[in-house]
Amino acid sequence: MLILTQGEFQSTLVIKAKVIIMLKFIIPAIVIFLIVLFWEKINEIIYRKFNIKINYIATIIFLIVLGIIFSLLYF
Repeated sequence: MLILTQGEFQSTLVIKAKVIIMLKFIIPAIVIFLIVLFWEKINEIIYRKFNIKINYIATIIFLIVLGIIFSLLYF
């Protein structure tokens, strides 16, 4: 049977919290990296299914998000 002291238990919780926080940054970074890596393939699939170039949609969304960020920073 494993018995932990209060200090060991707290340090174990701190380590688990740090791992969870680290995963919150690593998983989205991996997803964004994969999207960038396979962007042409994704674009071709969407163009074949819906006959829409996703580059235009992505550009518009990017500009809107950029505008929202700048407006939030300004006000």
